[in-house]
Amino acid sequence: MKTQIKTLGFSLLFGASLFAQQGKHLSQEEKVNKHVDRLEKQLELDADQKEKIKAETISLHKQLQELRPSKEDRMAHKIERKKHHEELKAQIAPVLTDDQKQKLAKLEAQRKEKREARKGDKKGKVHKKHPHKKKQLTANEKAERKTQKIDKAVGLSEDQKQKITAIHLENIKKQQEKREAFKAQRQASKEKKQQLIKAHQAKVKGILTPDQVKKYDQIIERKQAKRKSKREDK
Repeated sequence: MKTQIKTLGFSLLFGASLFAQQGKHLSQEEKVNKHVDRLEKQLELDADQKEKIKAETISLHKQLQELRPSKEDRMAHKIERKKHHEELKAQIAPVLTDDQKQKLAKLEAQRKEKREARKGDKKGKVHKKHPHKKKQLTANEKAERKTQKIDKAVGLSEDQKQKITAIHLENIKKQQEKREAFKAQRQASKEKKQQLIKAHQAKVKGILTPDQVKKYDQIIERKQAKRKSKREDK
C-alpha cells in the first residue's frame, strides 16, 4: 500500500511518462533529474533555481520513501496471512472426521495447484478490470458460502455446518477489523502524501518568479486534468 502511495506521489509530481519510457525502469535519481530538466525548459529556470528545485525534489523523494514499507514489514504481512490460514485450519480440524480431513486436504492441494497455474498464466498479461462489481456479501453470507464449499467437498452434518460456520464468522469479523484498520492507515498515508506534495509545490513556488509561478500552476493543472481524464476512462 505504501509503495502505491509513493508511486502515486511521484506520478502526481513528475508525470507517468517518467515511470515507463519505452519499457525502461528509471532510478529515483534519473526521475528527479528528468523532472528538473523538464521544469528547466518549461519555466526557463536559471542555474541557481534548478539546483534549489532539485534539492527540494530530492528531499521530497526521501520523505515519500519513508512512507514505503520495509522488506521486513512486507515479509511480516505475508507471514501473518499464512499464520491466519493455518489457525483457521486448526480450528476447523477438530470438527471433522479423519476421512473428511483427508478429503479437505486433497481439495486444498488441488486449489493450490490451480492458484500456481493461474500465476503462471498471468505473467506478461495485462490485467483487465471487470466492468461489473461483485455483489457485496454480509459476514454471515461469506461464512455460509465458505462452509458450503467444505460441505460440497467432504459432506458435513448439520451440527458440523453450524460449528464451522461459526468459526468462519468469527474469523471473517476479525479480518474485517484488520481491513478497517488498514483502510484508516491507508487514508492517513494518502493525506500525508498530499501534504508533502503541496508543501513541496509551495517551496518550489518560493524559488520561482511570479511569471514562472503562473506557468508552474498551469503545468500542475494540466497534469490534474490528465489524471482525471484517465480515471474517468477506466
